[in-house]
Amino acid sequence: MHRYIISFVQKFSIFILFFGVLAGNSEVIAQDKPDKTELKIGIIDRAPLGFIDQDGIIKGFYIDLINEMAKKEHWEVQLFLEPIVHLLTKLKDNKLDIIFGLAYSEDRAGWVDYSSVVIMTSWCQLYSGKGNVNSLTDLGDKKTGVVESSITNSKFVSLINSLNIKTKVVEYPSEDAIFKAISRQEVDAGVVSSIFGYYHEKEYDINRSNIVFEPYGHYIASNQGKNEIILQTIDLYIRQWKANKKSVYYTSFERWINNEYSIFVIPSWIWKLIGSILAVLVIVSLIA
Repeated sequence: MHRYIISFVQKFSIFILFFGVLAGNSEVIAQDKPDKTELKIGIIDRAPLGFIDQDGIIKGFYIDLINEMAKKEHWEVQLFLEPIVHLLTKLKDNKLDIIFGLAYSEDRAGWVDYSSVVIMTSWCQLYSGKGNVNSLTDLGDKKTGVVESSITNSKFVSLINSLNIKTKVVEYPSEDAIFKAISRQEVDAGVVSSIFGYYHEKEYDINRSNIVFEPYGHYIASNQGKNEIILQTIDLYIRQWKANKKSVYYTSFERWINNEYSIFVIPSWIWKLIGSILAVLVIVSLIA
């Protein structure tokens, strides 16, 4: 009789231990899942990535991707289309969960977690007004517009400083404001993202120069230590979509960007040549 009681107790103990482990694992799994499905997502307000059309509807390449993820993940998404300086402030103040399409910088990396996968790549493009600008040295003693707190701003300033070019940098809240300033001859030139420039350049009285520099990637960004699961989830979708030519990534890219953008895609050997030339110019300027 005692043997059966002991056997029962042993089996019952194993039963409790087994389900205790399962319960513990289920708790860990539950903790790994995001504790909310409501997401506040910031996007830089610029077509064709994210913008409000004439009917008041939010559209664009990033919008298509976000909507597809939200549908599959059952997210309730609130979108904020604003200048980059406002989005960064809101992210710091925890008024946004993520920024969709933020470029990497060392300063931002001090307080921002980035996604692993690059959504897409663009570069800095310089435009000018009636006075043609054929080289960076032509910007000496002239006014050049840049977007406040943007990656194109920091990359341009770093470049002209390395070449000891003296140009007056004028900050604007948006790339659209830069194009308007060039058209009104408030500034002699301006630096914008290639994506925005190629999409909108025909709408303004401006000239696209042959000066391009500093390609950079677009990432998803969140405050450090927050929304890690969301970043991983978005990484997974972008990685899968990029591997499938029939995915929403490519159909949306074709719709919003490819017609205006693909003919301007620069081969990798040109970037290497540009890098070599810039390196030589920097060395020469240091020697001089």
